[in-house]
Amino acid sequence: VFTNPRFVTISSDDEIESIAKSLDKTYDDVFHSVKFNEIYKSLQKKIDDAILAKKDIVVDMTNLTKNARNRWNLPTSCKRYAIVFEKDKNWRNRLDRRNKITTKKIPPEVIDTMWSVYDKPFLSEGFNQVFTIIELCKDDAFNFWKEKVETL
Repeated sequence: VFTNPRFVTISSDDEIESIAKSLDKTYDDVFHSVKFNEIYKSLQKKIDDAILAKKDIVVDMTNLTKNARNRWNLPTSCKRYAIVFEKDKNWRNRLDRRNKITTKKIPPEVIDTMWSVYDKPFLSEGFNQVFTIIELCKDDAFNFWKEKVETL
């Protein structure tokens, strides 16, 4: 989540975390019971409000497929950047580190399933640039994301 007031962060994970907190539960406790269609409607409303307020929008989501990436109604005048986390030899170490510091635990088999449906984003989808996180920041994805996006 960005603290810079010019940004609005669109994140289904943040919405799920908020639901979990309101129920005094964890992300993992509520994940399978949330209604994603309602979450997506809420997020689109945030996008629409951000556009009216002339704010920059960061869609911080795992949009694995072209259809998922195209679900958001954004003006064609928006600059669009994709930041891709590719599966490399260190992916399991990064996942283990992340699982230790968050309430959202992702089993390795879930990552395998995600990779089985993944469609790599391309400029032809309307992105101005597609960044590969591994190329840009090596193993420091946590700090890279905030620093890079705030300078785009």
